[in-house]
Amino acid sequence: MKKGLLIALVIFLVAFPMVVGAQGGINPIQPSADSSLIKRTLDNLVGWAFGFLIFLAGVFVLWAAYLYLMAGGNEDNIGKAKTYIIYAIIAVIVAFLSRAVIQLVVETVF
Repeated sequence: MKKGLLIALVIFLVAFPMVVGAQGGINPIQPSADSSLIKRTLDNLVGWAFGFLIFLAGVFVLWAAYLYLMAGGNEDNIGKAKTYIIYAIIAVIVAFLSRAVIQLVVETVF
């Protein structure tokens, strides 16, 4: 049940931006004089958040590797390690999707 729900969530997160991007007739808002400042600020913020999420995913992978190597055949620790690796993969997917969505919004609005 959880696996099917997770797969459905990932498919939704991947397909939703494509569906929204396929909508026609959307006129972008005309930029004002201060829009370049807002755009640069959003780009910087998204860049920092993206880097933090990728760093956090790397830490999760290293921690999962440690748990897996030190498990000594303990199924609980092996299960925890696999779960952490799955969470790290989800974090990377979320990081890339959030960056893409923010970029789409910034290019559409500004």
